[in-house]
Amino acid sequence: MPKANIGGTSSFFTQEQIKTLTIDEFIFHVVGGEQPKYFDEVSSGEGMESFFKMLVISAAGGKKCDFTETTAIPAAISSIVEDHKKFVEVSKNLAEGFHIAHTKSASRGVLIFSEFTCSENRYWLLAKYNETKVFRFEEEEKSGRRRAVIQDVSNTFVEDQKALQKAVLFTGSTKNDNVFIFDKTNRKDIAHYLRTWLAVKPHYTDEAATKELYSIIKNAAVKVKDQLSNDIKKTWASRLFDAINKLESLDLSKEEEFSSFMATVFGPDSNLDNLVMEVDKNLKGKQLRGEAFKLKKGNIKKPKRTRIQTYEGVEIFFPNDLEREGLITINQLEDGSEEVTIRSERRIKQDELPD
Repeated sequence: MPKANIGGTSSFFTQEQIKTLTIDEFIFHVVGGEQPKYFDEVSSGEGMESFFKMLVISAAGGKKCDFTETTAIPAAISSIVEDHKKFVEVSKNLAEGFHIAHTKSASRGVLIFSEFTCSENRYWLLAKYNETKVFRFEEEEKSGRRRAVIQDVSNTFVEDQKALQKAVLFTGSTKNDNVFIFDKTNRKDIAHYLRTWLAVKPHYTDEAATKELYSIIKNAAVKVKDQLSNDIKKTWASRLFDAINKLESLDLSKEEEFSSFMATVFGPDSNLDNLVMEVDKNLKGKQLRGEAFKLKKGNIKKPKRTRIQTYEGVEIFFPNDLEREGLITINQLEDGSEEVTIRSERRIKQDELPD
């Protein structure tokens, strides 16, 4: 099964857009203690750009959300747009809000807030990054013996995605703009404190995400059907139904899960590049490529009919059960032609159809 070239799992930014990314403002505050520790300025060194791109891609690959009516976030971002001097003030208010919402169980770390430009549009990033234990060593030489002395270093965080706990992308400054949330501990939902603190809700319910997934794969298979083998065309719809019904959940942000699901439906065929790319493109178009959700089976119908179409223009539609019961068979003959046999337990009706 070919892998789609997705450049991370972002459904919002393309690879080309990520290349244009520039950091306009960046600050963080220490959270997770008895009280937040606020900073007024952060001076960043070399290597910051790759670290920041990782944060943006992670956030943009998260669950798509909508603001609720009670949210105060768009107003806060709008205040930055109107007066850029309020950037630090807003960042401190966000850190205080995080502390109030998550004061009991938050691990010590930093809450990053940033404004950045991508393809000439402005966006805002919020990320909780856990403090990481780091050790340094010094060399000592005494009486001809060399010794390493190890000490831990405080107040550190490293460029390691494992330390990233939450990442939030704000795509605009109005209540109608979307939010993307990466939650390491809960990919299929949003932590309760995030829902209340940011006043957001998932854009897709599990039911809606399942329906969109089914529809996107079905439409892509129909679009490229001439490129599929006869064996795949005969069974893919039933296999799609079975795959959705057998799995409890699906994380489309994970390339291995996406590829495994597609292989389950269509088989490990090496000629499915166009199909996989079509599905990947449309999942991103619906901003589903970063979603993780429980599969809701009840609304997906099992295919009931099959169509046979001959070279000569004969079309036969029949219930799938008939083939399983042996009442319809298709046999390949020695000369390469195929023969369709229909067996009926009663008299076959035949009507001539006038133009």
